[in-house]
Amino acid sequence: MMIKWGDPRSIGLPVPEARLHFETERHEMGGGPRRRLLMVDDEPAFELSSYCGT
Repeated sequence: MMIKWGDPRSIGLPVPEARLHFETERHEMGGGPRRRLLMVDDEPAFELSSYCGT
């Protein structure tokens, strides 16, 4: 069986206009693990997980 497909499509707003995005905290020299965050209006809204580096 084949699945019919079409050209790739983008959904949502252009990146500069989007309210949601993902971000990783900057790692300080000698500091602990970084957090991966869901950001809303450039403010942390949810911690996705700790960064383990593996």
